[in-house]
Amino acid sequence: MASNIVSSFKAFTESFKVPDEKDARVEALKKYFARGGVVSAVKKSGSVWPNLIYPSPLRVKSQLKELQDLKDYFAKKRSEWDKRLKDAKSYPSRCTGSTLRKPSRIQIIEVILRRLNCRCTSSLT
Repeated sequence: MASNIVSSFKAFTESFKVPDEKDARVEALKKYFARGGVVSAVKKSGSVWPNLIYPSPLRVKSQLKELQDLKDYFAKKRSEWDKRLKDAKSYPSRCTGSTLRKPSRIQIIEVILRRLNCRCTSSLT
């Protein structure tokens, strides 16, 4: 049984003589082995593809669910990061709007007079 455990696509093709095609199965196996996957298989008579013992269909479903959950999580995070980036890029234009107007001369003079008045009254006491 240990001889049927394979951890690389090259060893898999040598052990089971799988046709080298641009098939979806071949591409999936290449990705699976590239991510560190391990396969245990037994050669089936009358079929080109071997019968997989490990990973079981239940294990494959759980791995696909984990992968989909990660994709959903990072898609959500990506939209949050994009929103924050958009807000950061628009910050200068939002701050130069009506909230940060340049004060008029009269407002500047009023502020100066208020400060002078405060200094004068504090020096009298």
